[in-house]
Amino acid sequence: MNSKITRYEIAPNLCLTIIENPKFRHNRITVNFIEELTEENSCANALTAQILKQGGCEYENFCQLNRKLNNLYGAELTSGISKYGKYQVADVSIISIDEKYALIPNENILDNCTETVY
Repeated sequence: MNSKITRYEIAPNLCLTIIENPKFRHNRITVNFIEELTEENSCANALTAQILKQGGCEYENFCQLNRKLNNLYGAELTSGISKYGKYQVADVSIISIDEKYALIPNENILDNCTETVY
């Protein structure tokens, strides 16, 4: 496998990991929220993952978010919740085509996807 993995510590307890592999024709951005699992926060975390999938403040409704994803060549926004030992992980991901396959040269698909997730 020709993957290149780079990890940066942005702040305490906040890391950015970049995995580059030329065999794929798409990009994936995933944001993981890791929290210790307790009885008090388990339901709230599960709801948070679903709310994040509906889009941020920039999109008033799900229709506007879908329009944005369609303009990004049918990008797909997903979210989920999982348990790893005593931790609960809520994640939000967006998958889009690589910029070199875009119809418009130098189109910033990755930047737009990052803004959509953020």
